[in-house]
Amino acid sequence: RIEREGWSVPSGILAMLLALAMIYCLLFATGYFIYGNLQLGGILTIIALIAAYLLSKVWSRIKVDVF
Repeated sequence: RIEREGWSVPSGILAMLLALAMIYCLLFATGYFIYGNLQLGGILTIIALIAAYLLSKVWSRIKVDVF
């Protein structure tokens, strides 16, 4: 019995890019907060939160059955 599922590679690539953006924004936001640049750190934190929200939406679309 073979069930056809949608192709999840584009969603996987999008999830990877969103996770990359989230991690780098959090990384640089931490540095900006440490050095006292609160405005840029806050902007990067907001971008990271948006990327995390979008990542959670994309993650639910990825359906891969390994076996």
